[in-house]
Amino acid sequence: MGCGNPEGEWEMIEENAKEAAYLLIYVCRQTGKPTKSWMQDSYDRPSHKDPRPVIELCAMLRSMDSDARTALLNRPNSPKAQRLRLWWQKHEAEDNARIEKEKKERQKAIIRRGVVERMTDEEREAFGFKLSDFK
Repeated sequence: MGCGNPEGEWEMIEENAKEAAYLLIYVCRQTGKPTKSWMQDSYDRPSHKDPRPVIELCAMLRSMDSDARTALLNRPNSPKAQRLRLWWQKHEAEDNARIEKEKKERQKAIIRRGVVERMTDEEREAFGFKLSDFK
């Protein structure tokens, strides 16, 4: 699961997509990058379930060098910069938690596959396991 596809109800995705679209337009304008029509559409009509604002905003912030990102997030007297900073802190924490969870799931899958590979055909059959299910 990647950015823009959080677990949970669409209401959470919709709220995040609308805020991300607003902030994405802000970042584009601050960095001199062109805005695209879908960005404004995603802000105006977030209910059409477009994950692109979250994905694009995350990618833009991650691709910036640390100094440029810090300067953008910490612009003095800028409510938009403050909103962006809060969004980024929350999003980065969620991403890091998701990445750690996926890493643990991959490790468990490797362990399960190892156990099933060591079983005899009869043992796998008795438990209803197929080796192909553990790839």
